[in-house]
Amino acid sequence: MDYLEQLGALDESHSSVIIPNYVNAASNCLASSSIYSVCCINECEALLGHLEREIAAPEAYPEEILKIVAKLPSATIHAPRDLSADLRSRLEEIANHHDGTVPLHGRLFLQWLHHAYPRECPYPHTAGSTNPITSKEWYQTRSVASEEELQRWSASERPETASQKPWKLEEELVKPKEKQRSWARNAAFIVAAISFCMALVRSASSSTQASGLLPTHKKQHAC
Repeated sequence: MDYLEQLGALDESHSSVIIPNYVNAASNCLASSSIYSVCCINECEALLGHLEREIAAPEAYPEEILKIVAKLPSATIHAPRDLSADLRSRLEEIANHHDGTVPLHGRLFLQWLHHAYPRECPYPHTAGSTNPITSKEWYQTRSVASEEELQRWSASERPETASQKPWKLEEELVKPKEKQRSWARNAAFIVAAISFCMALVRSASSSTQASGLLPTHKKQHAC
């Protein structure tokens, strides 16, 4: 259990394994070096990629996301489907947290995708709360389970399917929305300034032509 917890594959509230977190964990990488690792394909990336192409923006309104997801199947989810009231309310909760829209590249939306596609999308833990390592690395620094512990866990009843998956209202964005808005404001200001300068140049040129005067030297208009 200690190793699963460090991998981020343990749902402590139900003492069960979070399947996509375990499948995509470092313990299942076939080969690795200091440069690369050969690991399982994260099936959630294809689902997120479809949403990115359909929305074509870093954020979207909940209604737009719900419409796309309702028609988006996976290996274990059939579509079209009616999304549960819980999924709808959770997405609205994220939107309320961000002034009405849902950022696609943030922890909260990935957490929502885990609820929408529990076998494809891993549960996104907060930064620094896990420390994924291979089983070989674990054995070198930690003790392993005793025979008694193995027997106890193998004889225990299978945990019931969790009706409530873990949900934590903690956001982590790839790029904070405030910075995105600031960049957009700066870009708009630059465009407006360039347009103003070009208008001044055209106005000065028109005035010169109207007066019938030919300039004897090249004039420069600096903005």
